[in-house]
Amino acid sequence: MARSCGVAGLLAIAQLVPVAVCEVLSVRTSPPRDLEASLANWNLGLDDAGAPPLAGQLRVSGCGSPAEDLNGALALVDSASCEAGALGAVFVHYDEGLAGLALGDAEVPSIRAVVIERSPGLELLSLLASQAVEAELKLGKLISEDAYEEQFIFRVDEFHATRKENFLWHQYPSLLPSSGRETLSARLMPRLAVPEGWFSRPMGFVPLFNPSLLSLQDGTFLVALRMSNGQGCPSVRAARESSMDTRICRNELVLAHLGEDLAVRSHVLVEMPMLRCRFTAESQTAGRQFLDEVYGPMDARIAWGDEEIWVLFYAERNVCEVEVERGMHAAPLHIDWATCNGWYLYATDAAFLPSQCSWLGSGDPISLESCQRSCEAQKACTAFTFREGVACELRQCSERPKVWPLVGWQSWHRGGDQCLERAFVKAEELLAFPAAHGVEKNWNLILGEKLRLFMEYFIEPHIVLTASLWRNDAGIHLARLEQSFVSRWPYEVLHGLTNVRGGFCCLRLSDELLQIRTSQRRIGGDDDEENLELPPGPLLLGAGHLQRIRSPFDQAPGDLSRFRRQAKSRTYHQFFYLLRASEPFDVVAVSSEWCITINGHFSQHWAEVLAPGEEACESIQFVAGLALRGSEVVVSYGINDCESDLLPLPLSEVVAMLKPVRSAVNVSLDELEMI
Repeated sequence: MARSCGVAGLLAIAQLVPVAVCEVLSVRTSPPRDLEASLANWNLGLDDAGAPPLAGQLRVSGCGSPAEDLNGALALVDSASCEAGALGAVFVHYDEGLAGLALGDAEVPSIRAVVIERSPGLELLSLLASQAVEAELKLGKLISEDAYEEQFIFRVDEFHATRKENFLWHQYPSLLPSSGRETLSARLMPRLAVPEGWFSRPMGFVPLFNPSLLSLQDGTFLVALRMSNGQGCPSVRAARESSMDTRICRNELVLAHLGEDLAVRSHVLVEMPMLRCRFTAESQTAGRQFLDEVYGPMDARIAWGDEEIWVLFYAERNVCEVEVERGMHAAPLHIDWATCNGWYLYATDAAFLPSQCSWLGSGDPISLESCQRSCEAQKACTAFTFREGVACELRQCSERPKVWPLVGWQSWHRGGDQCLERAFVKAEELLAFPAAHGVEKNWNLILGEKLRLFMEYFIEPHIVLTASLWRNDAGIHLARLEQSFVSRWPYEVLHGLTNVRGGFCCLRLSDELLQIRTSQRRIGGDDDEENLELPPGPLLLGAGHLQRIRSPFDQAPGDLSRFRRQAKSRTYHQFFYLLRASEPFDVVAVSSEWCITINGHFSQHWAEVLAPGEEACESIQFVAGLALRGSEVVVSYGINDCESDLLPLPLSEVVAMLKPVRSAVNVSLDELEMI
């Protein structure tokens, strides 16, 4: 091995402060590794000049090495004076970690250069004595337009670095397999027109997240999604176009109609009364130091009431010149339908049944547009089944044709069906609930009656509020809001855990659907180990989550270096629960925690990074909707405040995850320090 020039040489690289950019140096060892690499602005001029990327065989550079030894290679060095002949330099940091890098006052390197942490750098030095190593700087794999940063991915070794006692029921969370389909947000994104003025240039992907799902009588679905310029998506952060850059947070509520196969049929933006909040130096509120204005509804839930659909959402408004109201709002959601004009995607990964659609011949399969034109050229053609470059089958279909599964195919229909034409909230029907604690978010509608709403305010302790309404020709008005019921889960579920948060409630399950009249043993530490049964149905299914702040421990198994880089970032893990469907709406069953394996558009890079057999979830998943589809529960969830997806689960699997509990009812909040 060539002689090293000494670690102190790193201090004399350049009189520059590293920009806050985190890149990945991908090193092809066994197993492959991705190393965090710190960049100063050394490479910006080379980027502009079109220089080749930092990639190639890694070799050790010593002060006495002949220049030809480094031709066409990357130099692993710890001094700027040893770069001659190399395409790029990989410097080993003089100390552990990358924080507080002091770069001295020497000249900027004339070749591409990055810095890696000392520990992996020394490991690479030892490896190079016996094998050749390839390395590549993957530009924009951690902070980029096409991949989540490391902190937004939760790998399974993080579970095992934590004691079981830190999870519900003393059980490690389950990893539920994702659908594997293209995400709901990715399917909807090409159809959306981003409101004018949101961005200075077109965005490839706009945050579209926290979807709330509702089933309709004909077997189709409505889903409400939050569209925002928040910093959730890497594409928005990298473009410096997020609300943190513009200081204006913009939001719209998107309502989409989904078929029985969950394909998008139509969508509209929900028309809302003006929801705007402006912050000034005189504003009497906390927590908005980085925003000047906030517009629109956020994190909506849609739910059935008595013969009407309600929408609940969070919004911020100025109530006078200096006072700000940041809280929950609710209103009936009005929807107008119309006969679909033109083509719409009827089903994905499916083909029309021949018994429902007569075959008219084959069209041009070169593109979707060419297949549509082929159908339009035949007067009788009302539908087609398409696979790009393979087939375009023209058909005449009945009004509501059935389909059969066929992976990779799309079924398109023309007119005749119902599409969303308009969705709106009336200003005179919009209820604004008081924000008693400064900010009120994530309330759920348990039961909606004509003159009364039962709402889940808090999940543990389980607090139910009742809103009494009165209606007249002038609209809907809030007559009274009061706390009605308080109950607490048994200790053996939580054993001291806090930060239990609500997600979505409630999906009504009949006794027939539950089909679990046999007793299940309660897991806990009681000496008598009491056997419990669920009360008679119907019951109400909900989903909540626990938020945790990552805090690595030195004795934890796994990648400690990665754990430390992720420190102080958030993770959400979900759980199911059941409520009694009548007063006092107490919790009667709770599952262990779970998350859904990665499926997001921006998670695909990590599927390549994970070792064979390794599993991971996105760090922040937020269940905002549950709906029935036959014998399945469809879970709608947000991903990292950026994307939306759906996961159908067998109802039997969901029920099997739930453990009956007996909540304490009529609890006094005066005894609870957390409220």
